[in-house]
Amino acid sequence: MIMWAIPSEYTSLEPAQLHLWFLPLPEQVPLAHHFWQVLSPEEQSKAHAFRFEKNALEFIRTRSVLRYLLAFYSGQQAAEISFVQNEYGKPHLLHHPGLHFNVSHTDGAALLGFTLAGALGVDIENTERTLETDLVAKHFFAAEEVEKLLAIAPPKRQAAFYRCWTRKESIIKALGTGLSFPLKEFEVEFLANQPARLLQTHWDPTEADHWWMRDFQLEDPYMSAIALRGDAPICQTWKWDDSLLLP
Repeated sequence: MIMWAIPSEYTSLEPAQLHLWFLPLPEQVPLAHHFWQVLSPEEQSKAHAFRFEKNALEFIRTRSVLRYLLAFYSGQQAAEISFVQNEYGKPHLLHHPGLHFNVSHTDGAALLGFTLAGALGVDIENTERTLETDLVAKHFFAAEEVEKLLAIAPPKRQAAFYRCWTRKESIIKALGTGLSFPLKEFEVEFLANQPARLLQTHWDPTEADHWWMRDFQLEDPYMSAIALRGDAPICQTWKWDDSLLLP
């Protein structure tokens, strides 16, 4: 069982480690003033642009917690963190390019990952979302994955779909190419009795050998996957609480 405990203090990030933070995004919890004040003017403008207040509050909380955690890991002040983006929009730290991080959010929660070990991708999904899973799979998944998915009995198929989706998303996010990179170009293992892993890619027969992948159990209804282009890291998991901002 994965434990997502609230830490009593921050823990430094060692070279072979992966730190994961589960961030609840409850609707009724007011935002502390600490969150807004660390955002850049561009981030504040983006928050104002959301049509619905719920989406704006989730963005503010997620982006601010990202800044506070990056500040701890990098030794900077949260408000002074500077991001640069690649051509597909994936952010990196301007002054600490070796500190890899990735963020994923869904309805009601976010997942944040940090490592020094290599390119990192994380994905979290709310499995209660209503989706035409068979249709989505046929449109996005590799032919081998679609065949496996449709062979699974309908009562278990939705969970299998989300296992496949989160694992594929984590690879895409680690690559930093967004959905401009076709999900059909690679295949992941998602059967319930098999460990998560990248099985093959269509562009390089040896590429799968360079990846580590894992699911992390979360509270219902969330499912997550993490992909790292590198060796298996030592994983530590925590749950964020706003008390971590107290002096």
